Amino acid sequence: MLRETLTLGCIGLATGIATTLINPFTGPIDALVKEFAEGSPLGSFAWKWFATLGPGALFGLAVGGFLHWRYRASVIRWVILVGFSISSWLIAILATLAITRAPFDAFSVPPGAYLRALPGLVGGMIGAGILAALMSALYPFFRGARPVLVTLAAGALAGVPLFYEGFVVTFPLWQCAVAASIGWALGRDRRSQR
Repeated sequence: MLRETLTLGCIGLATGIATTLINPFTGPIDALVKEFAEGSPLGSFAWKWFATLGPGALFGLAVGGFLHWRYRASVIRWVILVGFSISSWLIAILATLAITRAPFDAFSVPPGAYLRALPGLVGGMIGAGILAALMSALYPFFRGARPVLVTLAAGALAGVPLFYEGFVVTFPLWQCAVAASIGWALGRDRRSQR
């Protein structure tokens, strides 16, 4: 159980670091490539799409690849996981941005440190929730309330540092936590089969 958790956690950490480097919100590579791509309309367009979809695609490719190799999952499940990883990333980031821009004065809630954590918490939970729903539909080892709740909690808590530390810390932390929760569910299932 620990081996799968650590392995997928490290895979998530690696994709999170790669995501941080290419992401349009944070990445030094993004700024460098933009300079070279600006000369070509096609290059600029392709890079914007890659940098925008990259976080979900990298996570889905890496985690899906591990599950394909270790769990002997079909290639179709891998492709579906990549598609839903991209969708969950886009929906989570849109929800996070919407909450960040919401006027909290309308709720007559005093501004405080706990309120600043709300966008990352909700965005992290939405992204993890979409992936948890997909994982429970695709993989028998993920079925049941416990794996879904662990993934939801991991995603929500890993999204909290967004306001305080920004995307540089949140991408690797979130991807590591959610991937580790998937590994935990895989290890738990393998342990119960022995």
